[in-house]
Amino acid sequence: MDFIGFIKTCSSFLIACLLAVGVQVFFFSPISPDILEFPPASSSSQQLFPSNSKLQEVIKLGEGLVQSEDVSVDKMGILYTANTDGWIKKLHRNGSWDNWKWIDSKAGLAGITTLAAGGLIVCDLEQGLLKVNEDGVTLLASQVNGIKIRFADNVVEARDGSVYFSVASTKFGVQDWYLDVLEAKPHGQLLKYDPASQETSIVLDNLAFANGVTFSPDQDFLIVCETWKYRCLKYWLKGQMRGKMEIFIDNLPGAPDNINLAPDGTFWIALLELTSRRLKYVHRSKALKHLVATFPGLVAQVHGIYTKAMVAKVDRDGKIIKILEDPTGKVMSFVTSALEFQGHLYLASPGFLIASLLAVGVQVFFFSPISPDILEFPPAYSSSLKFPSNSKLQEVIKLGEGLVQSEDVSVDKMGVLYTSTKDGYQIVQSKQEMEVCISVCQAPNADSEMLDLLEAKPHGLLLKYDPAMEETSILLHDLFFANGVALSPDQEFLVVCETWKKCKEKTEIFVDNLPGAPDNIKLAPDGTFWITLLEDSDQIDGKFTKAMVAKVDRDGKIIKILQDPTGKVMSFVTSALEFQGHLYLTSPAYNFMGKLPL
Repeated sequence: MDFIGFIKTCSSFLIACLLAVGVQVFFFSPISPDILEFPPASSSSQQLFPSNSKLQEVIKLGEGLVQSEDVSVDKMGILYTANTDGWIKKLHRNGSWDNWKWIDSKAGLAGITTLAAGGLIVCDLEQGLLKVNEDGVTLLASQVNGIKIRFADNVVEARDGSVYFSVASTKFGVQDWYLDVLEAKPHGQLLKYDPASQETSIVLDNLAFANGVTFSPDQDFLIVCETWKYRCLKYWLKGQMRGKMEIFIDNLPGAPDNINLAPDGTFWIALLELTSRRLKYVHRSKALKHLVATFPGLVAQVHGIYTKAMVAKVDRDGKIIKILEDPTGKVMSFVTSALEFQGHLYLASPGFLIASLLAVGVQVFFFSPISPDILEFPPAYSSSLKFPSNSKLQEVIKLGEGLVQSEDVSVDKMGVLYTSTKDGYQIVQSKQEMEVCISVCQAPNADSEMLDLLEAKPHGLLLKYDPAMEETSILLHDLFFANGVALSPDQEFLVVCETWKKCKEKTEIFVDNLPGAPDNIKLAPDGTFWITLLEDSDQIDGKFTKAMVAKVDRDGKIIKILQDPTGKVMSFVTSALEFQGHLYLTSPAYNFMGKLPL
C-alpha cells in the first residue's frame, strides 16, 4: 500500500470513529438538554458575608458510624439520622448512638422528620415515603396518579398531620441525579400525603430538582428548594395568597439542598457548589452536555459538590443574614442539611458524619450526662518510704497469651482457674494448659465508668443474693463506685472497695489513703488481702502507666506493695489472686494472665 492510500485508509477510519462517537452521543444520550445559566455571583452577599472558615470548627459526632443526608430531632431531644446503609440511628442526650431501625433500602435513605405522635417519616430513594416506629416500617406512598415515586427527597409534617414531601426528579433516579442537572428541565414535584384518606396528591409540578422542604413558624406558607435554579419557592397554605407560589429567595451563593426552620423563626439552608467555576461552560453547550451524559466517567469531572461546604441563615423575608463556610473542604467538603437545636447547629452529609457547631457552652450544660460534685483526692500516701518503688510485677510469667483479656480471676477446689473475658467467653486453666470454654455470659458494657468518676456522687450498691429464696437485697447503698468484694477469713466481716474514694467500707473504714484507687480485693490463704490499685492518672483520657498491688493485713495495714512502675509489662492490674505460692494477675487491657512467684 502506498503512502497516499495509507493516509486515505486512516482518514476513513478516523471519520468512521468520529461518526460512531457522534451517533453514540446524540442518538443514545440519556438526556434532552436545555442550556443552564447559573446565576451570577451576588456582589452584595460577598461584601456583606466575606469568606470564612466557621465550618472548620465543627465537633465531630458519630465518626465512623454516621453517613446521613438529613437529621431530625424529637420532643425528647433525641436526634435521628437516616443513613446510606439503611440504618436509622439515634443520638441520645448523653452522646451515645443506637442503631434503632434498619430499612432494606436498595437506593438509600434521604429526608427524615419526626412525628408529633411519635415515630418518623423517611424518604426512601427507591420505595417512596415510609413511616417508621417501634412497631416496624410501613410504606405510605409509592406512587402518585399511578406513576411510581422514584426519587423522594425531603419531608415535613404539618400540624394537621398532613405530610408534604419533595420528589427531586420524576425522570432520573438518585444514581443519575446529576443528569437532571445536565438536562436542566424541571422534573421535580411537591407532593402531599393525607394520612386520613391515605392518598397522595401533587401540590406543585415542574420544579427544578425539588429538594428541601419546611414550614414557616405559623405554617401559613411552605418553602421548597429548587437546587439547580439556585432558589427557594414559597407556597402559600393560608390567607389571601393560599394556593399561590412566589419566589422566596433566588440568586443564592450555592445550590440549595435541605432547608430547616430555626427556633427563632429564620431558616438554615445547606448550599452545594453544583459545578466548578472552570467547567460552567459545559452547561452552556448542548453538545458538551450530551457528551458528558453519554460517558458517565465525565460526570464526576463536571460536578463540584465535593469542594466546599456552606450553609446560609435566611430570615422570614428571604434575606440572607449569615453564611458559614468551609471554603477548602478541609473538614467538610459539602453539607446537605443543617438543623439548629438548643444552641447547636447539626450538620449532615451522606459522605461524612454528623457534626455540631456553635455555643459549646449550651452543649456542655444542657447535654452533659452528669450532675457533678467536687472530688477532693486524699493526699499522697504517707507511708511510701516504707515501701520504695520496685519492679516486682515485671517478673510475671505470661499465661494464655493471645486468649485472655479479663477483669477478674477465680479458682475452684480442684485447682482450676477461671477468668471472664472481654469477648464474653470464660477461659479455664486446666492442668498445664489454657483452654477456651463456651459460655453464655456476655462481657459488660463499661463505656460510661469514667462518667461516674467525673460526677463524683455515690451511685454504688452492695447486694446480697439468697439462692434458697432466689431473692436479691441491698446491704449498702450510696457507695463510691463499689468494686471489689471479699470476706474475712472467718467471714465475720466483708470488705467492699470504693474505687474513687480510696477506701474500703462496711460500716467503718477498713483502710483509707491508699497509694492508688482500689479495684478488686481477694482474700489470701494467710488471712490477709490482696488489693489491686489504679494510679491517679494525669491524663484526661484516664490512661494508666503503672501497675500496683498491695497486700493488707486483717487490720487494714499495708504490709507489701508490688509494682511495675513504668508499665513495661503491665500498666494496670484489676485483680490479684494468690494460689499455691503464686499471684495470678488479670487486666482487661492485656491478652494474657500474669503469674508471679511469691
